[in-house]
Amino acid sequence: RCTAGTTKCGGACVNLTNDSSHCGGCNQACTGGKVCVGSKCVIQCPTGSKKCGALCVDTKSNSLHCGACNQPCTGGQTCSGGSCTCTGGLKACGSKCCQCCDGTACCQAACIGSVCCPTKKACGNQCCGGTEICVNGTTCCTPAKACGTSCCSATQNCTNGTCQ
Repeated sequence: RCTAGTTKCGGACVNLTNDSSHCGGCNQACTGGKVCVGSKCVIQCPTGSKKCGALCVDTKSNSLHCGACNQPCTGGQTCSGGSCTCTGGLKACGSKCCQCCDGTACCQAACIGSVCCPTKKACGNQCCGGTEICVNGTTCCTPAKACGTSCCSATQNCTNGTCQ
């Protein structure tokens, strides 16, 4: 079953208003470099849009062709005014959108999921909390339990870099 605004042509759901292979109807392909606009094959795209492959797109708002053809927005960003931007109070951290403190982009820190983590607290794919430190690049533990490249359990002590 196809979603609203699309029609089943063969095994695919397509938009007959802008699909150059199914323009106005299944298997009615536009030829000679024409594109499908409003279910009709046209020579050029309407004002405000640009030809990207077989589609006419608004590169000021299309997240797959943001600012130019084949320039997709990533990391939760959307296209606005031809630039990839973050929405919903999130800030850009590289190519990702993150929650940030002080309104600055990740507080000069790292994106861990959708959370900004201070640089010294980033530990693999997690952010160490409170007084925890990162051991071996992937494990957070309290300084008292840090032992070489591991963390000792509550019943162990660190002796010469080994939990015992």
